[in-house]
Amino acid sequence: MGEVVALVESGALKDRLARQVVEGVIAGEGSPAEVVAARGLEVVSDDGALIAAVDAALAQQPDVLEKIREGVDQDLGRAFRS
Repeated sequence: MGEVVALVESGALKDRLARQVVEGVIAGEGSPAEVVAARGLEVVSDDGALIAAVDAALAQQPDVLEKIREGVDQDLGRAFRS
């Protein structure tokens, strides 16, 4: 549990995701750091990485991108859930 707290305090993990990490550790998925890495829960603070992730999500769904360009922004959430 201490390692999970340390990950949250260091900013590597958001506190709302800590429960998932604890569940993963209990399920035998590895240490907290291993669960964070395997599940992709680490905080991304690099603007370039965030922009690349957004670009990739939108590239996979050109119909959503077109609607965003037209001003229909409720489809934006769907692009990131895929």
